[in-house]
Amino acid sequence: MISGLLLGLSAPGIGLWPLAWVGLIPALSQLRFVQGWRAAFLQGSLLGLVYHSILLVWFLGLHPLTWMGFSPWVSFFITLTAWVGAALSQGVIIGIIWMGFYALRRFLPIGFPWVAAALWVVGLYGLNQNPVGLPWGFLAYSQASVPWIRQSTYTLSFYGLEACIIFAQMAWMKAITENNRNWAFLGMVILLITVFVGAAHTPKPSGILRELNPLGIQGNLSIQAERSGLTFSEKEQYYAHLIQKALTRTHEKVRLVILPEGALALTPRSSWQQFPLGDSTALLSGGIYLQSDGYHNGALLFQPGASPQVIGKRYLVPFGETTPFVSGQWLAKKLSKWGIDYGDSFTPSSFEQPPFQLGAHRMGALICFEALYPLLASQYRQQGVQLLVTLSNLGWYQQNSLLESQFLAINQMRAAETGIPLILATNTGVSAMISEHGQVLNQTPSGQAVFYTVHSVKGF
Repeated sequence: MISGLLLGLSAPGIGLWPLAWVGLIPALSQLRFVQGWRAAFLQGSLLGLVYHSILLVWFLGLHPLTWMGFSPWVSFFITLTAWVGAALSQGVIIGIIWMGFYALRRFLPIGFPWVAAALWVVGLYGLNQNPVGLPWGFLAYSQASVPWIRQSTYTLSFYGLEACIIFAQMAWMKAITENNRNWAFLGMVILLITVFVGAAHTPKPSGILRELNPLGIQGNLSIQAERSGLTFSEKEQYYAHLIQKALTRTHEKVRLVILPEGALALTPRSSWQQFPLGDSTALLSGGIYLQSDGYHNGALLFQPGASPQVIGKRYLVPFGETTPFVSGQWLAKKLSKWGIDYGDSFTPSSFEQPPFQLGAHRMGALICFEALYPLLASQYRQQGVQLLVTLSNLGWYQQNSLLESQFLAINQMRAAETGIPLILATNTGVSAMISEHGQVLNQTPSGQAVFYTVHSVKGF
């Protein structure tokens, strides 16, 4: 329990990042007294439950769900169940990993520190590849505010940094339990190598943010407003009005305007020309579009004189965009009997999608939840992408500062590990311009309608 508390306090938004490097030591020290597989599973599950209960407490921000037709009490019960369920499921995953640690200590004690670090990373990644997976709990995200450690991910990879954090704690645990200074020295060496690798990484500034001078629009539409009968046509008019005001007050040439997730719908009758962009300004927006296999959530790029380009969302949010284990139509039909409008599920898009082509530049898009998957960002890096954009709508969670801090840290890591500048465009905040180092160049306040560039944030 102590380890779970320490790891929870290391999370972005709370910010005690050094605890991520020592938080596991109490639990690892107690592992040597564990007798049997069941005891190992229970110890790991309790650790994971406490850690994720703190890390994922922002789930409670879903309340109230009265706009879905639930009473306040039912809404609170649903959000509480979602929070506890997410923490429990992640606790079970840590419990399974802990059984692996127990097996290593029992059958391969010499390889325990070395193999256990890899087991943690592979287990946390692999066991979350399920219909309700939530790979949110990697300790490396806690290091997003520490420049040299964050930048080490470009060389070590995100998962490599995670392994370093775990291995250092394994070494320090053995130093304490065996009173062996050599292990303490080895753990410190791992930490210093991580810092040195990050400090030595100096990517050349790409200049693409200066060249495109992107302009982001944070419309601050609450989920209640979006779900209370607001049509896509009305949303388009709203954003067209904000774009016009923003461009009027921006004195530099803007080549790219960015709207958040779900701002537009691409239909045969879409008329993005209504947006006052000019002949040399492109529009990148989150949006809904229909294909033969169903509706997709994705990113839409509109350029003057060219057909729209789309990148569909590959990883869908469980229960929000897809219904695990059952058909979305079946669940919607059942809930409709209770007067609840659930809607149908989205269709996941193919992983084999080319990046956007904006003139001579390549751009990659991550749609909200997808920012949790480093391999997607790495794939864009291999494709020669020069700018990443994450489109998101965090308005479901009522401007929850803990969620916003964690999601910003996640996107800082995606920028740092790829060495590609990233723009985080959200509906209600926090939105940000992030450098190829993972440094936040500019960020918006939460819960306000603003427009932002690399250098400024202004209200409407």
